[in-house]
Amino acid sequence: VLDYGPSGSWDEYSCLGGSVLFDGTLYHIWYAGYDGTNYRIGHATSFDGIQWTKDPLNPVLDIGSPGSWEDLFVYGPNVLLVEQTFHMWYAGNNGSLERMGHATSSDGVTWTKDPNNPALSGGPSGSWDELEVFPLGGSVLFDENNYHLWYGGLQVSNFRYAVGYATSPNGITWTKHPNNPVLERGLWNEWDAGGVVPGTVLFDDNTYHFWYNGHDGDYLYNVGYATSPDGIQWTKDTLNPVLKNGPTGSFDYEQAWNGFVLLDTVSQTYKMWYSGGEFFSSRIGYATSEITTSIKDNLQSNKTSIFELSKNFPNPFSQATTIQYSLSKPANVSIKVYDTQGRTISTLFNAKQIEGNYSMVWNGVDMNGSLMPNGVYIFQIEVDKNKKVQKMLLAR
Repeated sequence: VLDYGPSGSWDEYSCLGGSVLFDGTLYHIWYAGYDGTNYRIGHATSFDGIQWTKDPLNPVLDIGSPGSWEDLFVYGPNVLLVEQTFHMWYAGNNGSLERMGHATSSDGVTWTKDPNNPALSGGPSGSWDELEVFPLGGSVLFDENNYHLWYGGLQVSNFRYAVGYATSPNGITWTKHPNNPVLERGLWNEWDAGGVVPGTVLFDDNTYHFWYNGHDGDYLYNVGYATSPDGIQWTKDTLNPVLKNGPTGSFDYEQAWNGFVLLDTVSQTYKMWYSGGEFFSSRIGYATSEITTSIKDNLQSNKTSIFELSKNFPNPFSQATTIQYSLSKPANVSIKVYDTQGRTISTLFNAKQIEGNYSMVWNGVDMNGSLMPNGVYIFQIEVDKNKKVQKMLLAR
């Protein structure tokens, strides 16, 4: 569903999967492109997750200056939107070591790298992650208090990849878990005997779900699935691998890996964007899977803590736009409008409401009643610390 670019482009040889976000209207993907020498990170958008438009400003994150820790590759982006700020964790490589960097953005396109990079480096000589540490796809979660990272590591002596766990209060300073690695390769005759690297982690209030990548020793990568009550003790699924390479002649016949997974509660499906092909000649595919009965039950049991938000209409709008939402129980509700720089434009509501269906109108003015200029604005509703956002386009 996302191919490499034309001859001479920055992504002419490979289009390697990364991170996907859905803002209520558009899907956004941050992916890595290869020009034959360097990997850089680009951005694309889609209304359905299948037909993608690459950003004309690509690449949106470039390699570092010569001699820096990331002067050869930047790839493996993992993007989260936290308090109107996009955070990206990515892998940087200088030809000998691989480490993790951090960058921020107000719009997901123009990025500022953290001056304290790299944010995570390898361990001491002889440790399981001495040569490489890297994120991939959806390996960072935020729980309102801390960031949680599942990262890949590589040791020189056995050249086998494993997965470690680390936490951070700010996404920049990380503490590695003392029992790392938390996920290791399988036995000699298993599909992931050659090593495992991270993929996507999701949490449904009871269980961590991990779609990870494993290879058989000949670097045939597929996607496996594991679950955990704490993000540390993992149980691999007996049906692994859950996503396999395609038949001979298909774009993913060499390998299917690096899957980024979103949970769509409306359609009751998981959606996965994955890399097909080898590292230096990859393209991005799309797959779906029905939500399992146990996860459906968890979603239903947590219904009292979930609110539903509909898309604002009309959008774009010239005079006013209406947002509809529903509460399944009494809750504290805060509704605000921000600009794309994260500045508060207007507070539309801030009080407790009983269960029921509601609508809110924004007429394109700030808190002083002044007309706002044309452009994109962010609508945010917060219900008992649970937040959802939507983009609105004002075009008078």
